[in-house]
Parts: sequence; structure tokens; C-alpha cells
Amino acid sequence: PSYASPDPAPRMMVPSEQQPPGQSQPQRRYLYSPYSRGGMAQRMRYESGPSTYEGRTSRVVPHPAGVESIPPGQQVDPFSEQMPVDGPIDGTFEGEGPADGFVDEASDGCSGDGYGGCDRCAPCYRDLMDCFCCCLRQTYLFSPAMRENLSLYTGKQGFKNPTDLGVNGDFGFHGGVNWGSPMSDRFGIGYQLGGTIVGSDFEGRSGPLQHRRTQYFVTTGLFHRAQCDQGLQGGAVFDYLHDEFYVSMDLMQIRGEISYLYKRHELGFWFAAHTNTDTQSANSFLEQSTVSWKANDQYNLFYRYQFCNGAVARSWAGLSSHADGIFGGDATLGFSPRWALQTSYNYLLPRNDTSIPNNTKESWNLTVSLVWYPGYNGTCDWFNPNRPLFSVADNGWFMETTRN
Repeated sequence: PSYASPDPAPRMMVPSEQQPPGQSQPQRRYLYSPYSRGGMAQRMRYESGPSTYEGRTSRVVPHPAGVESIPPGQQVDPFSEQMPVDGPIDGTFEGEGPADGFVDEASDGCSGDGYGGCDRCAPCYRDLMDCFCCCLRQTYLFSPAMRENLSLYTGKQGFKNPTDLGVNGDFGFHGGVNWGSPMSDRFGIGYQLGGTIVGSDFEGRSGPLQHRRTQYFVTTGLFHRAQCDQGLQGGAVFDYLHDEFYVSMDLMQIRGEISYLYKRHELGFWFAAHTNTDTQSANSFLEQSTVSWKANDQYNLFYRYQFCNGAVARSWAGLSSHADGIFGGDATLGFSPRWALQTSYNYLLPRNDTSIPNNTKESWNLTVSLVWYPGYNGTCDWFNPNRPLFSVADNGWFMETTRN
């Protein structure tokens, strides 16, 4: 109907002109979809008697202002009114229960405020300026949003790679931080940033290479976690390593993974590919003038299982770019809402090559960490979609090599 036409509702339902004399006007009722979540959804109005409308996705609820009468022939704009600002966000008005068959989109099936409260900033990403303001709030060090996906860890690490020339093994301690934040709420993309410091070879000055060893790892990138226990998840990060040993080197790589999650079972693929080569003058004990180092490329298939209590375990196997065999695994076990034990290992089994001894090409890493989550406040936070997907690089995720 045009806006100049009389209200068609009396003619569609109970014509007001044909009501018996003395009978009061019927009640005004509203029909709306519970999936509108309080938006400016169009509402259909009609007049009816004491009966109510019943439907699968829509139902009739009383107008919050009460009973409304419209004289016959009065011009009415059926869509001129808007949903009240304080109207329903879950398909109901105040005092009513949830709409039949409706599940709140922000709920993850756990108790609490959904994903550990991270949904409270979701509207910020619908507008650029609001997104910027929300990001500023999250980067405030002591804000709940900043701590929500923050983890601090420390532990022990043993490793070996071609830089040790087959005559040295490294044992040391490490400490680091890893942090995640929503980047795009609309597409479920998160951002993560972390770093680790590794100190090893404390008595290295008395060893064959005559040096202690300090390493600095930085990892940053984007990721997406599957929700509702099903779907694709993955991402890509950039890893940087500064290694201070008998030679100082700066190496970089790209690390990524993609997988499919179904009912806590996850099958996928992860890789690491070098992006640069660092060439240095060789030390006096090496039989060459220069040596080039780079990250060892890895290509692995993995299977990961997510336990009901939030613990995860994964195992993988694959090859390097030199056809070396690779196998490893990682696991995280939370023994309280804010504390967990995290471990990982990776081993590169070199293929036979007469030009370089196998004990020189061999690489392995074993890491054990105690992790603290200062912002976690319940077991449901283990399923937070904005929790970092990737571990910060170490000597297992980032394997050095001297081979071209």
C-alpha cells in the first residue's frame, strides 16, 4: 500500500467497519523475527482478537506501549516506527524468555560471558574509528582486553643444528610472551605477536666453539580459528631470529598452517620456508672463506586432538627441502584456569650424503615451558577464538642450516 492509503490491516484481518456496535477495538500486535537481534528490522502490524500468532521463526509479542486503537480510515505508515533502542537483542522483550530455537551468536556453549568476555568489543570492528579506539583500549597493558589473550612462559630447552658443526650440543633456559587480539571480527581473523629469548652454552667458552649462545626470536602474523568444533582454520606468521654465537646472524622465514577441524579431530598441513640467506666470513677453524646460513624449509602433515578440558596434542611427519625426514609433536595441558604445561619437540633425520657427515646435518629440539595466562578467568577461555594459533618460534619451528 502507498503511504497515502488507509491502513490495510483491518481489511486483511478483522474489518473494523464490520465490528458489532459497542465492541472495543482489537489489540495492536507486532510480528518480528527473533534473528533481527534488535536491529531496525521491518515490522508487520495487524489487528486480531485474543488469539495469538504462532510460527517457527516468528511470533507475536505485545507492543511495549500497550493497546493502541486506530480509527477506521486513518492514514498509517506501517513501517514508520523503529524498534525501540532498549528493545530485544535475543528475540524477546524484557520479562520474556528466549525465542524458540534461537541460540545467541556470541555464546560458545560455556558458562560465563562468551569466549571469556572477548565479544564485548565485537561492535568496535563495524566502524573504522571505533575499531581504532578499541585497539587502543586493548593495547593498554593492564586492561582486561590486553590480558585476555596474553601468555607468559619460561622453561628449559635443548637443541642442536648444523651451526654446532656436529661437535656441540646446546642446553639452556628461555622466557617469552605471546599475545593475540581480534583483527577482523566480521571474518574471524586474529592477530598475534610474541617473542622469546634463549640463553644456552653457559660454559661454552671452554668448549670447542669458544662461545656462549644467545638467541632472540620474534613471531607475528594473522590467523583464523574454527568455531563450533567444525571448519577450516589456519594462518601465516613471520619469524625472525637473531643468533649470537661464534658468528652473528639474522635469519627470517614464513611459517603457516591450514587444517580442517571436526568434533575435536583436526587434520592439516604446516610449513616453514626461508626468506633470506645470511653470508658471513668463516672463522679460522672452518675450511672455507665464507659460510651462508638460512632457515631449513619444512613441510609436514599433522593430526591434532582437542580434549574436552582444553588440552591439545599434535603429532606430525614430513620432509625438508633436502629430502630429510622430519617428525615431531607438541602438547598443551592446562592444570588450572591460568596455568598450563606446554612442550614440543622436532627432529630432522638427515638423508645419507657423503659430502657432509650426518652428525653435522642433524637437527633436533626439545622445549618444556610453564605458561601463565594472566587474563584467563575460566575454563571456557581455552576455546577463545582470538587465542594465538601459533607458538612463538624456537629451535624446533626455526631450524638453521648451512646447505644451499
